[in-house]
Amino acid sequence: MKFTRTFDSEDAIIVNDDGTETVFTIREVSGKQREDYRNFMYARLDRTATDSEGNPTLTKVAGMEAKLLCMCMHDPKGATVTQAFLDDLPGRVVAGLFQMAQKLNNLTPTDDQDAQDEEIKNG
Repeated sequence: MKFTRTFDSEDAIIVNDDGTETVFTIREVSGKQREDYRNFMYARLDRTATDSEGNPTLTKVAGMEAKLLCMCMHDPKGATVTQAFLDDLPGRVVAGLFQMAQKLNNLTPTDDQDAQDEEIKNG
């Protein structure tokens, strides 16, 4: 298997209230950033509450989308977006951007569940 050291990215176009478009870039995070995000998410698991399959449930969801997007979403000047910027966007837009970021960073619920299963198995 061959890997490249380049970071993948994908453009996300947001249509502003005046009809103009702004192109943002969602970039792949570094290994360290990915690890930090996963630790942030695992800290939110309630190991005493489980779903129907016995898996721990996520009980604290506030900020989970913004945390990832503030790490990997860049404005046209290359600066990462802020929590305040994301707070002003419609929820459906934030949800769509979050899905893009999850997919690009291999952090989809399926990817994350596989990692959680491994963590639980290994204690």
